[in-house]
Amino acid sequence: MKAYAVILPITCPEGKEDVIGARLVKTLQFIKTELEPFEIVDFGWEWNKKESALLYLIAKNKTRAEYETRSGPPLTLPEHVKTFQQNHTHTFMENNHLMAKVKVPFPELEKAVKNCLEDQYVKDKRMNFKKIIVS
Repeated sequence: MKAYAVILPITCPEGKEDVIGARLVKTLQFIKTELEPFEIVDFGWEWNKKESALLYLIAKNKTRAEYETRSGPPLTLPEHVKTFQQNHTHTFMENNHLMAKVKVPFPELEKAVKNCLEDQYVKDKRMNFKKIIVS
């Protein structure tokens, strides 16, 4: 099985060990959740409890489909169906539900990781990512 490693070296901010450790764990969990469509098979972190840490994730896929199917409301709720159709241009019916074909904003692993690191949730953790390594 071919796998792709995402390695994120970090310069940690100063502070209490437990607070910094919690931020590292929460940041890793957030990134893992965001990258689930790439089928994360392993993840973890190393931390020297001083100034640096390393987050890593192993993904099964480097790319994903450019479009995904998003489930909408049941057809028995016409008000919600109308709103869903206004928000999504490519809709269709399946099993008495409205569905939509939605473009995936970041179908490549490296771009998806960069987008995660730009998210306000990660920025609030004040982690200084040195670089992104995807191999």
